[in-house]
Amino acid sequence: MDFFQRSLKIFAIVCLSYYVANYIGISILSGNLLFTVIIVSGVCFFLLSSLDQKFILFTVTVFVELFFPRLILSNLKWVELMAPLICLLLIVDVLLNKKSILSKKALMYFIAIGVIILWSMVNYAKNPVSAGFVGDSIKESGIRGYFTIVVGITTFFSSYLFFKSREIPKLLSILLYISLFLSNLMLIHFFVPNVPLPFIKLMRSFVDQHLTYFRIPGVGGMASLGIISLLVLRYKEKLKISTILIFTNCIVLLILSGGRTLFLGTCLTILVYVFLLKKQYFLPLLTIFILLSGVFVFVSQSITLPGSVERIIDVQGGIEQQDQYRWAAYQNYLEIFKENPVFGKGIGWKEVGGEEGKFVTAQSMQGGHGSYISILAIYGIGGIFFLLTMLIAGIYNSYKIYKNKLVYDEDCKLALFSFLSLILLALVFYSGGNGVNNMKLWYLAGLAAGLTVKNDEMKKHES
Repeated sequence: MDFFQRSLKIFAIVCLSYYVANYIGISILSGNLLFTVIIVSGVCFFLLSSLDQKFILFTVTVFVELFFPRLILSNLKWVELMAPLICLLLIVDVLLNKKSILSKKALMYFIAIGVIILWSMVNYAKNPVSAGFVGDSIKESGIRGYFTIVVGITTFFSSYLFFKSREIPKLLSILLYISLFLSNLMLIHFFVPNVPLPFIKLMRSFVDQHLTYFRIPGVGGMASLGIISLLVLRYKEKLKISTILIFTNCIVLLILSGGRTLFLGTCLTILVYVFLLKKQYFLPLLTIFILLSGVFVFVSQSITLPGSVERIIDVQGGIEQQDQYRWAAYQNYLEIFKENPVFGKGIGWKEVGGEEGKFVTAQSMQGGHGSYISILAIYGIGGIFFLLTMLIAGIYNSYKIYKNKLVYDEDCKLALFSFLSLILLALVFYSGGNGVNNMKLWYLAGLAAGLTVKNDEMKKHES
């Protein structure tokens, strides 16, 4: 086994060295020296660090995905490279310590993953998609969609195997600090867009319904991550000025993001948190939310607001009038599901004409802009079974672990983090994603499964 472990390390070093050499060469030629330094530092850290440190970096790539530059050789995301590597290292670690990988306590998760694998195989057999994997047409590559599922599976097992036997005491604190750092950079960039800042993509603006919304990619995700991490870490503490300032900062950024679903989803997640864990504050907080909603509606009709703020509070006409392209995509998804209710149509094009045809056709490839309806169209009832199982089992198991813990230890904090994060995802999936491409879902489900197995084993030892 020692020989196997040494061979595995040598193979990993050779592969990573190849990627680094290629990236450095292209980066120097293009003058992209900052990303070169980041890449080289990251690879050196990965090679010299412990398994726990590697897993921290992997966790950051899952939750802060937008701020990691793609690997130029194959246009891979960092998480797409790290998930298989971390999973392989953890499997080797489990085998070396003669521990089991599977457990009955996580059976529902394994069944759900088995279903999505089987449905993917059937769909690929029915419609073998393009074998293209890299290059400018990466978003158009069908095989890339199936590769995303492979990355998701390795992300789940990485999280599951790690948390069933290990823990990192300051993991949530690390996520909070990173979200605050990047959020403040985003806030500076919002008010001073011409000043170049590290890690921040150029602020983009787009016109929708004759309004211009200024949006920074990832700002909403960072803000919601900061809020949930803060709620978990400060749960047992008295209300402090620092907590209020951090919370306010994140809420402002959430509004500036212009994302309606994420904003409303985060507010509802906060209400769930207060209702279940801080019931004495629920009615006052609900009253404040209702009053603020009324104030927003009144103000929006009286004065001109920034586009991002107005976009959040403008719900007139529903989605059919708010976004006719997305509405057309939803109608197309329903038609596809009616034609293929069991297995879905699989990954691949379905040409659609009309004014919205180009957008709807693009969405028909892998789905998007609505996880529940997308996965019904692409993977049928097997797909929706997978998605609902991962969400419901993760939410239920996380809350159960939290409620049964007598001490608010690290596992309890992680369970509460998983519980709140999965609730937020369940709400955001209404209008976002395609059901399989969000690595947070796979990671959080693996976290819930791992903690469930770990908690069960601890009870057996105690008895």
